[in-house]
Amino acid sequence: MENPDPEYITIPIETITTGFDEFWAAYPASDAWGNFIETRKIRSSKPRARTVYSGLLKSGVLPETLLTALKREVEFRKKTSIGKNNLTYMQSPAVWLHQHSYEEWLKDTPDEQINTYGKDLV
Repeated sequence: MENPDPEYITIPIETITTGFDEFWAAYPASDAWGNFIETRKIRSSKPRARTVYSGLLKSGVLPETLLTALKREVEFRKKTSIGKNNLTYMQSPAVWLHQHSYEEWLKDTPDEQINTYGKDLV
């Protein structure tokens, strides 16, 4: 049966499984890190996250792209956690993938996201 959507590609199941397992392992389980105590679980809804992840790969998104974006966001949130834990505000994996939140972390300089509020007022 031919796929009616020319934008939809076939991905080997091994690529999806291996990529997702690596992505899932890299996703913070909770917001606890360093001196910050756990206040909430972040990593949840694994079956839903796997489904969304698979759909993204089939639409042409590379596993490396998602992993790079994830690592950038986690690093950024930890680096900017001064006085408060910014990892607390991270979305669950399924939501992060479904809302294409990873796209914001693919910019060349994610540090530009620091203190962008009010820049247009200056």
